[in-house]
Amino acid sequence: LMCSRPEILLEPFKQAGANNLTIHIELGERVEPLLWKMRSLGLNLGLAINPPTAISNLLPFLDRIDLLNIMTVNPGFGGQSFIHEMIPKIQQAAAWRQEKHLDYRIEVDGGVNFDTAVECARAGADTFVSGTCLFGSRQMKRAVAKMRNLVEANAGGNGVVG
Repeated sequence: LMCSRPEILLEPFKQAGANNLTIHIELGERVEPLLWKMRSLGLNLGLAINPPTAISNLLPFLDRIDLLNIMTVNPGFGGQSFIHEMIPKIQQAAAWRQEKHLDYRIEVDGGVNFDTAVECARAGADTFVSGTCLFGSRQMKRAVAKMRNLVEANAGGNGVVG
């Protein structure tokens, strides 16, 4: 939920059948109560971080989340180029997950194509959001299978791909 007031959307999304919701760490002091509200609704918790935000802002929440979405573009529109400087954030998130014995998924979103998906898998990502690459393919089923095979072959840790 990349919006300024996700609290008004939590219950409607839950009632519509959502099981997982993600909010942005950039909401600052509002993150804590939003996570509690999401958990009280029985939702799996996702936390997203934008490229300019320091990854250390996530530390207080890592033991409570089910998914960490590392934005690999500046959010706003599809078709943007992958920001390679986000690879260290993925590596750090994977290192924390292992060091702290946590099990959150590491998702990457933005500019994900066959090449960048491999880079992200090697860095520790296990969940991939790919729009332009897959929707621009003439045979989506084949493109999805290709991406899945590439990331599974290059998985940086657990070998799980979502």
